[in-house]
Amino acid sequence: MRRAVPFMQCLLLLLTLSIPLADAAADTGQGRKSPFIRTTVTGTGRPYVGEELLLTYTLYFTGDAPQVSDESNPSLDGLWHSEIDPGRFVKSRPVTLDNAVYRSAVIRQYKLAPLRSGRFDVGGYRLKCLFTGNGASSVTRTMLISAPSVVIDAKALPEPIPEGFSGGIGTFSFERSADHATRITGEPVTLALTVRGKGNLPTLRIPALAVPSTVHKREPVTALSLDSSAAFSAGSLTSRVTIYPQQPGKTVIPPLRFIYFDPEKKQYRTLYSQPLAIEVSQGEKSGTMDSRNFPQPDAAGPENTDQAQLKAAGKAAAAVLAAVLIVALVLKRFGTPPERADKNSGAIPDESASPENLKAQIYSLIEEKTGIRKPESLTRAQLATALAEKNIIPTTNREIEKVFETIDRMLYSPAGATENEMILLRNEGMRLQQKLRQL
Repeated sequence: MRRAVPFMQCLLLLLTLSIPLADAAADTGQGRKSPFIRTTVTGTGRPYVGEELLLTYTLYFTGDAPQVSDESNPSLDGLWHSEIDPGRFVKSRPVTLDNAVYRSAVIRQYKLAPLRSGRFDVGGYRLKCLFTGNGASSVTRTMLISAPSVVIDAKALPEPIPEGFSGGIGTFSFERSADHATRITGEPVTLALTVRGKGNLPTLRIPALAVPSTVHKREPVTALSLDSSAAFSAGSLTSRVTIYPQQPGKTVIPPLRFIYFDPEKKQYRTLYSQPLAIEVSQGEKSGTMDSRNFPQPDAAGPENTDQAQLKAAGKAAAAVLAAVLIVALVLKRFGTPPERADKNSGAIPDESASPENLKAQIYSLIEEKTGIRKPESLTRAQLATALAEKNIIPTTNREIEKVFETIDRMLYSPAGATENEMILLRNEGMRLQQKLRQL
C-alpha cells in the first residue's frame, strides 16, 4: 500500500527552503545526480534478544528537493518495532560524500528489538521520488529508489535466566515510595514503583507488589514517560498501586526485587527497594467510604454463633436459588451453548492460543472486512491511516492499536507473559474480533 503522508509534503517545502539560493539558482535540471538511500542500524553491535536498536533510512539528493512517498515498507518479521514520529518538519543538512556535496534527510526511523535469537534480513523498503522541472525545463520525472538491506544477528540471553527476571534489557534504577506514612484504617495509601534509565522501558514489566493479607489493593496503573529528545528509549516507567490497610498497628510492605540484564556489562543485575512501614490507627468510625468498598467478615461472639450460622445458611440457600434461576433464564433465552466454537469463527480456540496467533487472526479479519491488502506489512501509523480511510470509527482504531501494543509488549519481553496477562489479552482480543466481524 502506498502512503502519501502529510509530513512528506512538509518535507518538500522545508527541504526546498533549506537549499542555499546559490545552489538552487545554479541547478538548471541538467546533469542532476540520482538520489540514493542509506540504511543504518545503531546499537551495541550484535544485540541480545530484547535489546533496543535504531533503524534509520536517510535520503541523499542534489538540487531541488523531490516530493517523496513510501512505495513499500521494510520487512521487520521477528522484530518488535515502533516507528518514530518525525514531527511536523523534516530537516535536511549539507554533507560531502566522495568529494560531492549532497543534502541528506532522515526519511524513516524505527526503534526495534529482536524477539528471538538468530539472523534477521531487514530489507524491501522503497521510496518514490517525484522531481518537478523548473526554469528552462518543465519535465516531471518519477524515480523508485530501493534502500540497501541490512542483517541483524541477535544472540540469546545468557543462561541461566534468574527467577523473577521481568524482561528488562538496559541500565536502570529502581525505587519505591508512598504518599502517606500514617493513615486511619480503611484510608488509601498510594505506592509508586518506578524504574528509571535507558532500555526497553516501553515493554518491560514492573514486578507485582506483595502486601500482607490484612491489606487490600487495587489493580496497578502504569505510566510511561520518555525523553523525546533521545534516540533510544530513556526515561521512567511508574506503576502506582492503591492499598487499604484494614487493621491498626504497623503495616509493613516487604522489599521488592527488580532483575534486569545489562548488555554492556553482559550480566544480570538485581535491585532491591527498601521496606515501607505505615502506621495505621483505628478510626473513630469503622465504616468509612473506603472501608465499605472492602467489607469485613461479620464478627460473631459465642452468644451469636447459632444466629450467625443460620444467617450464613440462609444466604447460601438464597445464592443457590438465584444461580439456578439465572441459568434457567439464560437457557430459555439463548438455548444450550454449543460444545465448541465454529472453527471458522476466528475466535481464540482455547487458552493455549499464543499472542502470535491472536495477532495473525486480527490481521486476517482486518484484511477480510476492510479490503486492506497485507495489513501486517504496514507500520502502526500507516495502518491507522488506512483504517481511517476505510471509515473505521476512531474507537475501533484505538482498540486495535491497544491490543497490538499489548501483544508486542508480551512478545518483546524475554520473561514472557503471566497467566493473568494472557487471560486479559484473550478477553480483549475476543471483543475486538467480534467487533471486526460486524464491519
